[in-house]
Amino acid sequence: MNIDWLAGFYEGEGSISSPKHLYSFGLTIVQKDRSVLEDLQRNFGGSVSTETTRNISKWSLNGDNATKLALELLPRMHHLGKVEQLTKALILKGHLPPRSAEEAEEVTVCLKAVRAYARTQNEKRREERKAYAQSYRTEHQTEHVEYMRDYNRENQEKLNEQHKARSRILQEAVRNYLKEHPETVEEVKA
Repeated sequence: MNIDWLAGFYEGEGSISSPKHLYSFGLTIVQKDRSVLEDLQRNFGGSVSTETTRNISKWSLNGDNATKLALELLPRMHHLGKVEQLTKALILKGHLPPRSAEEAEEVTVCLKAVRAYARTQNEKRREERKAYAQSYRTEHQTEHVEYMRDYNRENQEKLNEQHKARSRILQEAVRNYLKEHPETVEEVKA
């Protein structure tokens, strides 16, 4: 199994994946025969997972390793559709420069759309988290207030001692500074 073999195999069976991170990049091959994918994993890295309900296995390679491998595969590939797909994905992810002004514009439009989608998804998740936090606070506020009251009662003496110790340290630091810099006292008096 070598890179030329993988280029042909990828042209027939492969696809591009965009893992969780918006600008990340991944290569994927799905097969019923898991052993072929395990050979890919041994030779090129990545991971193999099995979807038991459909009786298929998937090899995935993501991030920098996928980018490096894709850049090696590209010159060995012959299927124009797959070459175009892989090239556009690499350009969109910022791993290749655009080949023309039109392609640069297309990439810019795609990136704006992806960023807008990501923004709306982030805002949606933020609102969901805010609603959950509000509902949690409402449910547990009384419980929390009682806990903090008990905690403060139990630890008030300790907190007072810590506060006094910090105050003594600060006072001592000020005294030492004034001893070392008597001109400061004179400036304040003037």
